Amino acid sequence: MAAARAVEAVVTTSRAALSVLAVLDGEYGVRNQLGSMPARLDAGGVAHIRVPSLSTRERVLVETALGV
Repeated sequence: MAAARAVEAVVTTSRAALSVLAVLDGEYGVRNQLGSMPARLDAGGVAHIRVPSLSTRERVLVETALGV
C-alpha cells in the first residue's frame, strides 16, 4: 500500500506529504545521513522535504539520535 501511494504521488505530482527515507542535506544540521522525513514526491524523486517544527526538547532528542 505504501509503494502504491508513492507511485501515485510521483505520477500525479501530488502535494501530499509521505514519510520517506531521504538523505539529509542540512536538515537538523546533518548531511549525508538517512532520515525518515515527510516529503513531497515528483517524477524526479523527492521534490521537497518538509522539516517539521520541533520544540527544544524534541530537537535535542533528534540531534542526540543523529549524533550531531
